[in-house]
Amino acid sequence: MLTVRVATTSPDCDAALGVWQRANSARGLPATQQREARVREKVRAVDASLFVAVEDVEVVGMLLLEAGRPAPDSPYGHVSMIFVHPDCWGRGIGSALLDTN
Repeated sequence: MLTVRVATTSPDCDAALGVWQRANSARGLPATQQREARVREKVRAVDASLFVAVEDVEVVGMLLLEAGRPAPDSPYGHVSMIFVHPDCWGRGIGSALLDTN
């Protein structure tokens, strides 16, 4: 069963980063150390909201909402990232993540 929830723990953030890494590698875009550090920073930012899609106990997808731009105090935000583990592509997990917001 798939559930989507707000990521509130460090293991959730690490698992979301793992999904991002695997999805990019599957697309032929392996991350540099610099890019990985930047994404880790974005995922853990206090003004961002990270959602994870969990199947059984495994994180299989992630969605990151960031504060509105150009004004950080705007009540609006945007979907900054959405990634699904490549083993789960085509199963509607990205849609489930988008539907929770």
